[in-house]
Amino acid sequence: MPGSRLRLDRAVLGRRATLRLDVPDADDTDATAATRPLPVVVVLDGDDWIHLHDLTTALDTAVTRGLLPPHARVFVPAAPDRAEFADPAAAEGLVGPLLDTVTAAVAAAGARPGPVVLVGQSLGGLGAVLGALADRGRGRVAGVLAQSPSLWWPGAEEGDDAPLSGPAGGDLVQRAGGAAGGDAGATAGADAGADAGARAAGAGMARLLLTVGEGEPEMHRHVDAGAEALRRLGADVTVRRVPGGHDRAIWRLGIVPGLAELLA
Repeated sequence: MPGSRLRLDRAVLGRRATLRLDVPDADDTDATAATRPLPVVVVLDGDDWIHLHDLTTALDTAVTRGLLPPHARVFVPAAPDRAEFADPAAAEGLVGPLLDTVTAAVAAAGARPGPVVLVGQSLGGLGAVLGALADRGRGRVAGVLAQSPSLWWPGAEEGDDAPLSGPAGGDLVQRAGGAAGGDAGATAGADAGADAGARAAGAGMARLLLTVGEGEPEMHRHVDAGAEALRRLGADVTVRRVPGGHDRAIWRLGIVPGLAELLA
């Protein structure tokens, strides 16, 4: 169980929340350890990853085996309404006051806060991607691992029993300044000067690794459209198809390799 509790005011995420923070003990045999930046991994839906899927042990083992560098990690509990992750205000809170609280706590533990990586799945994956958008130009977030991100949000019209049948990339395409829903000619007709401005605005965005299961093909067009909209902002985006479907057991297998890639 991660050791420290960090309490967030309601104003940060729109609800009160208690984060769990784990900062590795200083290596007394390494005189330079305290001066090296310590990566900070922020895990959304943190309660599940602590109590149901034991991500803490998996990350500890990866560090021991040299698969990951030593890092601080913080687990953010899920909200009762998971749609919080689709809220731009929550994204601002995530990369603003929440990161302020976390980095201050890491520094108070005697470490130098380093690159921040956001990790999320499904709607949490959407939240991590929106966090990267909110952070553009600030440079606080270095990487995002979004597994099966719900880039279809908010989906089709109310009452439709197939929410993934809505416009490709959902609201993210609009927020990123891309063409919505594959409207004919929208991309082809985009003004080159506007594209250049969008890329400049996206400079300094986090590197994004988006994974989606081969067993969830209805998600593919949404992830592809969202990735393209982010690339038009100048973001470095990798999309990867992985075996499996919309399943935490599959996501758990991908977290260590994904973090290793983003922290390399």
